[in-house]
Amino acid sequence: MELQQQLQDVQGRLHQNEETLAAEAEEQYAESWDNVSHMSNESCCGMEHIRDVEKDYKALQEESRRKKEFLDAHITTLKDDLKREHRSGCEARKKIAVLEKDKTDLEARMHAAEDKLQAINTEMTCPVCWSSPITHLWPCGHGLCRECKVLNKEAQDVTNEEEDLDIWFNCYDEQYHCPVCRRHCNQEYPLGNLHLLKKVTEILTPDV
Repeated sequence: MELQQQLQDVQGRLHQNEETLAAEAEEQYAESWDNVSHMSNESCCGMEHIRDVEKDYKALQEESRRKKEFLDAHITTLKDDLKREHRSGCEARKKIAVLEKDKTDLEARMHAAEDKLQAINTEMTCPVCWSSPITHLWPCGHGLCRECKVLNKEAQDVTNEEEDLDIWFNCYDEQYHCPVCRRHCNQEYPLGNLHLLKKVTEILTPDV
């Protein structure tokens, strides 16, 4: 009986220990589950945060791509405009150079024309007084103004200032000569041999 009692006591203690261990195991399991659940919740929150960050990053990346495309297109447009302006500027500079050359040539022609006009005026000025234009010609081709003609023919019988040129020359004797070339005034020098006409022709002839 004593041995059986001891066996029962041992079995009772074992059962008690089993219940204690089971209770402890259940408590540890519950605690572990709480920890796992908490970690799972934290992991879920972390994953959601990561997904939000990833979403924001993708949105930022897309916005950056659109801005880059816009800037690239704008830069291309500006480069094209700059090229067109450069071409237009080159063409404008060429046109300006042509116009400046035309202006220079025109000024040169104007100066040449002024010089020729001045030379003609000089040739058409009376070589005696150098103030009045030539109105009458000697047979040699040199000319005189009306006033100097009168002074040079005071020794002649004809004094009418309005007389014909040929009549005036016919009235000259060989003793009178041209005040320029000193040639005698006779009819050996035809009126067609005009010094003045030759000089004016030389002035107006273009240089080769």
